[in-house]
Amino acid sequence: MILHTKNLHTKIFRDGANIRKKVFVEEQQRPLRVEFTYDEAKCIHLVYYIDQRPAGTLRLYPLSAHIAKIQRVAILPEFRGQKLGSKIIAAGENLAREYGYLAVVLDAQEHAIPFYDKLNYVPTGEETFILPKTTILHLPMIKQLEPLEQLA
Repeated sequence: MILHTKNLHTKIFRDGANIRKKVFVEEQQRPLRVEFTYDEAKCIHLVYYIDQRPAGTLRLYPLSAHIAKIQRVAILPEFRGQKLGSKIIAAGENLAREYGYLAVVLDAQEHAIPFYDKLNYVPTGEETFILPKTTILHLPMIKQLEPLEQLA
């Protein structure tokens, strides 16, 4: 089950934040002050639950009226290898469609580029370090979304 919220005072947001802390702060050694930013309230936060246990998360950040950015995609180690990443990405794309977005963009960590290639994301630039403190290369990618009526 995948749930979403815009409210930062919900269990859904807290569950997603805990996943991000475990994956990005503890596992990848990202500074906590960089992981949680001022723009959390602008985002839609999704959490994938398995047997009521939070397993994965992502957030959708609105860049413009037509483009949303998928960010902070994380699956807890004990749930990896179960195709949850592609399922939560699909849920994020569907939610973006519901909100009227025509495309989604993301910055793929270097090791995840083949994963996003399989999901039909295409590069839009060169690999780079997206933040001064980031030690993992990221590749900007985009996917055009089919309108909801074309999917029916």
